[in-house]
Amino acid sequence: RKTQITPPVLERVREALKQYEGTHDYMNFTVTRGCNEKNSKRYIHYFTASDPILINGTEWLSLKVKGQSFMLHQIRKMVGLVVLMIRFNTPVRVIGEIFKSPRINIPKAPSLGLLLEQPMFDAYNRHVTTKKHMSQNTEPIKFEPYREAIEKFKQDFIYNEIFGREFETNVFDKWVQWCELFPDQYSYLNDEGVVPESAYVSNQTNKEISNFLANLKAASGIDSQRDDRDDPQSDINE
Repeated sequence: RKTQITPPVLERVREALKQYEGTHDYMNFTVTRGCNEKNSKRYIHYFTASDPILINGTEWLSLKVKGQSFMLHQIRKMVGLVVLMIRFNTPVRVIGEIFKSPRINIPKAPSLGLLLEQPMFDAYNRHVTTKKHMSQNTEPIKFEPYREAIEKFKQDFIYNEIFGREFETNVFDKWVQWCELFPDQYSYLNDEGVVPESAYVSNQTNKEISNFLANLKAASGIDSQRDDRDDPQSDINE
């Protein structure tokens, strides 16, 4: 918690996030069920990282992404990949390789901290403000008149909850430890910025990981029926 990000590392974070901008195939950033090359492309307007914010002596970064639409787990996997890339000093060009790669496993970053900032109604607002529709009882949807109330609600009921839960339970530290249990399947986190065949997900890989998790939970006394939605491996067979 005392670690502070350096300017060069922050610049790498921003450079990595920028690789997501534009239209790309996000098949590797969601679950496999129902996903194929025909429905997995998404357009990202921007993905940015703030300057460090100091909360109770610990630095935080605020990441903001605007997209036309998102798939299940997409943002959590986008963030998870960048965190591990920085941790393992992987070149940012690997993101472009992952867009083209066969199926690989990217762990989901914890859901703590993920929130919908604001839905966009630009097309609707343009539609209702045309002369053809101005006579109807419709008005553009605007958030600005309520900005002060919105920001107060976020601070009181969302941000404070996020900060408090992280300080109390170390969610992100535990997530990193989970990821490090399976280093072999993350062989795309390398110095060359390439995706080797060893990173491709296979049925045998799924079976081996599932068996390992089952044995680990049994040995540690973890309830097999517990909610595992935040485990990095919990969606490997979805």
